[in-house]
Amino acid sequence: MLEKKHLSHVSELNFAEKIDNLNEDDFLAFSCRLDLFIDEISNRSARIKKALEYRRMSEYKQGLSEVCDILFDIHADRLAAKARTRIGEIFEESLEDAENFTEQFLLDVSSLSIEIQMAAYKNGDASSKKKKSSANAVILAVDNAHMFLNTLTRLLANTSYELHCVSSGQEALEFLKTKKPDVILLDIEMPEMNGYELARNIRETGTKAPVIFITAYSDREYIDKAIASGAAGLLMKPLRINQLLTMITEVMR
Repeated sequence: MLEKKHLSHVSELNFAEKIDNLNEDDFLAFSCRLDLFIDEISNRSARIKKALEYRRMSEYKQGLSEVCDILFDIHADRLAAKARTRIGEIFEESLEDAENFTEQFLLDVSSLSIEIQMAAYKNGDASSKKKKSSANAVILAVDNAHMFLNTLTRLLANTSYELHCVSSGQEALEFLKTKKPDVILLDIEMPEMNGYELARNIRETGTKAPVIFITAYSDREYIDKAIASGAAGLLMKPLRINQLLTMITEVMR
């Protein structure tokens, strides 16, 4: 269950000064609005993407505007205001610009949904961990998509991390027989052994490295399964280097 202290760590929720003044009933009502945002955002995002794909621009802009209203309602003011400004300019831009804006905006919104869902879990678990340096950490990345692994390799090329990439759960388990990673990055949707199953199998080997799930989905069922599988964090595809580096540092504390 979310508490006031949990949400103070969600950077996009711009109401740190207001939340302490909310009484129990008001905070419960706010929590319900957060739940509604989490439950609705995937379907709303899908409709926005489809409207843009079929050039139904009035429906597309209406969908964006409604998402902005929801963001303002949950105090994600900066994200909402930035998008609201762009909505008025979309007809003046190329379709490619509109597609790029939409992809980035919906990625930000989905990332916010994940961060809210993970807030109580991460805060509750943080006190039991000892802080340790992430410098020169060994990272194991598991994804059946070679293109994603190549992208990840480029993202981390100029860091001090020692990155190892494998493309299946079985390869990951074989890797763990000879090397102990400090962080494990797992794709959720993989054939033969999905990320949830692999995470449980990893724990059975005695490996205690924190697991960060990489997903293209922010739906509650994915997040609940990830938490149940022992996730230390979740990140949305496509990855952004700043979020990735921040998450790696965070889960190693």
